Amino acid sequence: DQGLPSGLQKQAALELEEARPESKRTNPPPRFNDASMVKQLESVGVGRPSTYATILDTLYARRYALQKDDVDAVSVGASRDEKSRAAVEQGSKASLQPSLVAFAVVSVLERFFPGNVDTGFTAAMEEALDAVAGGQRKGRDYLR
Repeated sequence: DQGLPSGLQKQAALELEEARPESKRTNPPPRFNDASMVKQLESVGVGRPSTYATILDTLYARRYALQKDDVDAVSVGASRDEKSRAAVEQGSKASLQPSLVAFAVVSVLERFFPGNVDTGFTAAMEEALDAVAGGQRKGRDYLR
């Protein structure tokens, strides 16, 4: 048979001479922090520089994401929006932890509104809105 080492035949029984167990582990990817979340949003075309802090603020305000640490450079009395903006500017290292509420909301949205939670849809819609704002397209075309 083609592709077999010499002396072997297709479906021939082989004798195991040695077996060595190996322990291998993979690590999950690191969790997002504010800065890496913004970078991800940019890479998939969702949001704009003027909306990133608001997006993060909404995630925290609705308790979809929880932060392990607060941004040290921002005073304790600062609003969540101020903290989000500072985190984006300073590159906060505090990891975002998804809440159970987030998992429940995403599950319902994916089941009943799959097109609306698709990042491709969101990115395309934002691009279209940019075209309308820039005068390259008519807004009425997107209201149908």
